[in-house]
Amino acid sequence: MGRKKAVVEDARPAVKTGPDSFFQQVLNMRQVENGPGNDYLCDDSTKVIIGAPLDAISLRYLFCNSVFPYSRMTEIIGIPESCKTALLYEMYRWHIYNGSKIVKFDPGMPHGLFGHIQVEAKDSPDFRESFIKAPLPFKSHSCLTVESWQKMCSEYVKAAEAHYDCRGGMEMPMALGVDSITAATTKSETDDTWKNGYATPTFSNIAKNLNMWVKVFFPKMQYWPISFIGINHMKEEHSPGKPIIRRVPGGASLGFTSTFILRMARKADIHTKSEQGRLIRIHSDKNSLSSAGDRRYIEVKLLWTKDENLVQTSMWDWHDATVALFDSFQEAWQRKAVHNACSIENIDKTRRTADCPVLGISKGSWHEVGKAISESPELVKELDKVFGVCPRRPFEMGVPYKDQIQEALSTNPETGEISMPGGFSNVVEEE
Repeated sequence: MGRKKAVVEDARPAVKTGPDSFFQQVLNMRQVENGPGNDYLCDDSTKVIIGAPLDAISLRYLFCNSVFPYSRMTEIIGIPESCKTALLYEMYRWHIYNGSKIVKFDPGMPHGLFGHIQVEAKDSPDFRESFIKAPLPFKSHSCLTVESWQKMCSEYVKAAEAHYDCRGGMEMPMALGVDSITAATTKSETDDTWKNGYATPTFSNIAKNLNMWVKVFFPKMQYWPISFIGINHMKEEHSPGKPIIRRVPGGASLGFTSTFILRMARKADIHTKSEQGRLIRIHSDKNSLSSAGDRRYIEVKLLWTKDENLVQTSMWDWHDATVALFDSFQEAWQRKAVHNACSIENIDKTRRTADCPVLGISKGSWHEVGKAISESPELVKELDKVFGVCPRRPFEMGVPYKDQIQEALSTNPETGEISMPGGFSNVVEEE
């Protein structure tokens, strides 16, 4: 009589099967080895995009997002006199006040930080303060070489690592601005030129230097609510009957690393009895947080005034730019979609007035109409749907960044697809 085969029970506990549980196991193993990181399941990745709320419709349209996200790089490019530095100062203000809305400084409220790194020898502290209007001890550093400004940026992140007892424990946002990225050469080329008393043009080492630095710096910065905003030069070559050729120095690594690339163009000067400033077109040449990489633009007035003591106040009129945006769409169906979302009517280019019956505004200034729309949650929601604006999580001042990320991951927000009608864009091939 044959023996019965012994039945050996599997001592391993039952586990869930399927792709979700498999990928979660991979993430758990990584956290055991490396600590909590920036690895998420795909559905969770959108939850951890956190930043400064953008209130103006024009900004939400330009960035395709409801916030300006932290932990990323933005490159601002343009030819001279295109107000690149003025936009950098504006972005500092967004970080200090954790939002694009213009508010009065309150010393009793928590504020964000910025570190300004001046590479070109033309710092404009009065102009910078005309935007920020915050009497806080922010730092401005003068750097003479590529290595110098890189080290300065690295030291800010190292200081965060040393100051907080856990990675991502920072409870306020911070902007690191470099003006500009390729304004200085490497230390070795600087030393040789000064020693000799003259330059010996060769293939610059800046691109190689930047390529190595971005591979090390940004993986370190990504755990903190820090934004890197770099200004870069741009040259344009115009040939009759041919497309404009635009060249930006520094190599390809900056373009690969940037989440946003904003190209500035000066369209006109403003000299009227009531306004002084410039009309600037801002192109979105790259947007990694757009579903289709939409290349959009807005035209916005940069205005400045001086009081009786000649103290200047400068501002970007994003609300005026909202109605200018509405007027920039050429297709009848595009205009109808905007009208259906916010009932905008009778846009007058000459007087810069418009009607918005749903808000009870008749012949209001473009600024007044744009601001009123931005303060209506219902209209903002409808326009976000029209323009394909992705809803993101606003940063909470005073709460550690890592805690906000964990809370975002544990939250199951109301889902609803944001879809943009095909071709809804005001992009132009050439100015």
